[in-house]
Amino acid sequence: MVNEGTKTVQINLLDGFKNILPAGVDSPLQNAFSNLVDAYKICELDRRTGLALYRLGSLIADNAEPAEALLANTVWSSGFDVSRISLNYASEQYFHANANLLEENETYGKRGNYALNANFILNSLESKSWYMVADVSQDIVQITKLKNELISNINIISDLRADISKGGEDLKSLISSADGILCTSNKMENARHISNVLFNIMRGGVFADNYTIDTLDFFHYCCKSSHSDKDKYFKFVSNFSQKTNRNSICSKAIETKDPDLIRLAFQYLPLRFSRRHGDPSRPWNKFNINLIDQKTGKPAFEYEGNWRDVFQNWEALSCSFPGYLTGMISKFVNSSTFDGYNPYRIDKYGVDWEVIEPDNPWAYVGYWGDHQIIYLLYLLEKLHKIKPLECCDLLGQKWFVYSDIPYQIKKYEDILSNPKDTIIFSYQNDKALKSEINRNGANSVLLKMLEDKSITSIFSKN
Repeated sequence: MVNEGTKTVQINLLDGFKNILPAGVDSPLQNAFSNLVDAYKICELDRRTGLALYRLGSLIADNAEPAEALLANTVWSSGFDVSRISLNYASEQYFHANANLLEENETYGKRGNYALNANFILNSLESKSWYMVADVSQDIVQITKLKNELISNINIISDLRADISKGGEDLKSLISSADGILCTSNKMENARHISNVLFNIMRGGVFADNYTIDTLDFFHYCCKSSHSDKDKYFKFVSNFSQKTNRNSICSKAIETKDPDLIRLAFQYLPLRFSRRHGDPSRPWNKFNINLIDQKTGKPAFEYEGNWRDVFQNWEALSCSFPGYLTGMISKFVNSSTFDGYNPYRIDKYGVDWEVIEPDNPWAYVGYWGDHQIIYLLYLLEKLHKIKPLECCDLLGQKWFVYSDIPYQIKKYEDILSNPKDTIIFSYQNDKALKSEINRNGANSVLLKMLEDKSITSIFSKN
């Protein structure tokens, strides 16, 4: 806040957050049972630190069994020597009526708020800054550590500013790696280019470490593809250091002459910063950028999204990372089906399909391949332009495969009778495929030969 006037002013400030949800409440629960959720809410303020906790009295369930709520969302503030804080929504109305905040440290069965009230003087051209920090799903260890920080760390604001600055620099680095920093005389054009690249990498992801592969992540990726081949994968990755070059992994895989290893090596894409996306109506479409692996604390290499949008974004991303064109092409081809009716979504480990919902007008299944093939064509044209021999070498390779998903094309006679209804969703195959994936790994979704259950190659002679 800046006083741009010529006179000193007295400020009576009210700032904060309204209707803060507790930890443990997801969108379906909030959308369908918000009043019930309100009854479970507990909000607590630690007056010494200004740290507020928003939690459930217990997890909301209809089962006759214990369901402890062990996580809390948190809010804290800093910037004023003297301030008043209230967790009650009614306090805001009291402030408007009496120019004063009625403090409240605990609320039960009410919607949580964080209302901050402070009085201060602002001289001409003087400024005042304050911070309000919110976080989600904190456990008791994290909360205790934060509370101690707020008590003992006199440099917490400096640390906060440094962390914000680092976040900005990290984001700038991701944008820069995808050639998003434009410098022309047209500032609006520069800003538009930055925003376009940012939105692009938030969908399809970005190769944050260029062509360097985290060998351990590649090993875990392979193991999730086939649970029974862990020993084979471990033997293969033992040839590499902790960090290695993508070309080295692909070349070594080719030397093994193992179609499974070659396929996994080529289609492995160490993308980061990708979020779920697609039509807003779809239940799976939730904003989710997973930056940190919760088990290891290391950067997470993940991507997932609507098929069409991901490949649209990879088309642009390949201009900055042409060395991954073979990987993008491999992912496209290996995610396609034999009959050309393809799944909705792709992710790091394979494909995902939407289950038909008869009562949901937004629910639908898959895409015809002719709607998608243009993206493959763009990628092939780019590769042919850059490395024509490498593009030609892809033809006939045994490690290109089909995906097998629970969509079935109707018989020709049925299609003639109703050309607008040509696909059957097989609930039986859906259940069987998901069960097999859980048992054996993501390779279970690949089309197999009837005789020996071996994975079918696109270029198989059978």
